[in-house]
Amino acid sequence: MSESDKRLVVKGNSFIDSYWNLSLAGHKVFAAMLANINPTSPEPPKSIMLNKKAIQELDTGLNRVTIQKQASSIIQELMEFKVSFDPEDLGDGVFKHEGFNVFESFSYKYRDKSGKREILSVELSFTDKALPLIHGLSENFMKYHIERIKKLESPYSVRLYEILRRYHPIKSRRPTSIVTIDLDELKRQMKVFDKAGYKRYNNFRQEILQRCQKDLEKNTDISFNFEGQRISRSIKKIMFIIKHNNVETVEETEGTVLPKHVDIELFSKVGQVLPNLNEEKKVLIFNAFEKDVIKEALFEFALAALDKKIDKPEQYFIAICKNKQKDADNSKQNNSDAKEQDDMSWADALDEF
Repeated sequence: MSESDKRLVVKGNSFIDSYWNLSLAGHKVFAAMLANINPTSPEPPKSIMLNKKAIQELDTGLNRVTIQKQASSIIQELMEFKVSFDPEDLGDGVFKHEGFNVFESFSYKYRDKSGKREILSVELSFTDKALPLIHGLSENFMKYHIERIKKLESPYSVRLYEILRRYHPIKSRRPTSIVTIDLDELKRQMKVFDKAGYKRYNNFRQEILQRCQKDLEKNTDISFNFEGQRISRSIKKIMFIIKHNNVETVEETEGTVLPKHVDIELFSKVGQVLPNLNEEKKVLIFNAFEKDVIKEALFEFALAALDKKIDKPEQYFIAICKNKQKDADNSKQNNSDAKEQDDMSWADALDEF
């Protein structure tokens, strides 16, 4: 890993949870600015000068052509960078909305081009509201190496990387982390809540989540799977299963030959949630339990894992599957007394492992 790779971007969790909007170039420049700040130094960062040369020296992953073309718009974007939070309900239909500017601009130089200002340079300093979220942090913060976002291809990917990295830290000993996020909250964080094209979950899933999924797996040190969770008939929450992704070393392993009835994507999710579960036992699970039973068990397991540490996760998960399969069989039996109960010998075989 080169010296530039070792620079850390550090942000307070409340910064990650807030609502803000930057372009892809803006994301990378802002992250690189933070990566050049020592978050534990006694003195907060002083003013920062930005121009084409300074942006180039930040080593953001942006190429020279992009910097030449977009430097003025990047500087303008950061000068206007604002953060907002969830409105507070004060009662009687009154809400309190809070936000702040990230930077103060002391002075800037520009060139007048046919009545339009091309900003050449600006001297920026962090506002008093922003400083506690990027400096002097001892708890409730996330960090990552700046190198990890240099190759990302969209601002949504950078934003989602930071959100997920908060729940799956760099040095996490857990092979996987599971977090459930409210769908509307996630849309607000991604700044698409009010965009008509993403009102439908399928559009949001295909155009943002699936594209980010491919981008992060290809270009960063984490990857994820996700599952929409319904309340009544609508998707209201997203369960993310996050794991470390070694993008520098790709190992080829002989894959398991699965029975035709096995849902490959669901099989993979079970493996991510329960990394110590061997392949043979996973196949037995899919032979013993219905697909919907396994999906429901995964969701229940994820919720339980958020509330407490599960000492024997494999046994716990299988117990959930057995209980849910029993409920499903009882329901079928009630609907048709003449119907024979399903053979559960496969499930009993799981106890032998």
